[in-house]
Amino acid sequence: MPLAPIVLVIDENPRDAHLLHEAFVEAHVPVHVESIQTGTDAVCRIQGWGPRFAARKRPDLVLIELRLPKLDGTEVLAFIKGQTRHRTIPTLMFSSSLPERVQADCRALGADACLEKPDAFVGFGSVVETILDHLAHRCDDSNVTLHLPDV
Repeated sequence: MPLAPIVLVIDENPRDAHLLHEAFVEAHVPVHVESIQTGTDAVCRIQGWGPRFAARKRPDLVLIELRLPKLDGTEVLAFIKGQTRHRTIPTLMFSSSLPERVQADCRALGADACLEKPDAFVGFGSVVETILDHLAHRCDDSNVTLHLPDV
């Protein structure tokens, strides 16, 4: 049985992870959306450190809010891309404000894309599309099967 891709959402507001999950449900795409609220928990989750995270599978894609407590989003991005075993994980930055300078800085650190956070649920459809594009490329090289609905 194929595994559903794991999308790790790192955002202090768990509501955004919930809205993203609902957008995947509405698109009929089976994806496991996991939510982490702080930068330090994100690093522990990705590394599998501590009893909360030791048995968890590596995420297939990481969506990081720029403004996080404890470690900010760019520090989490730099950590992921600085680790040989994690640098291939598609990593997307996510924020309500993404000036060109910030996007350039994130791309220089290895971000695969920078997405503006939607104001309403309707906008999460375009976030799902971008995530699906990145997951489709990742699925070519992993045991993850992405089942897309017929359009």
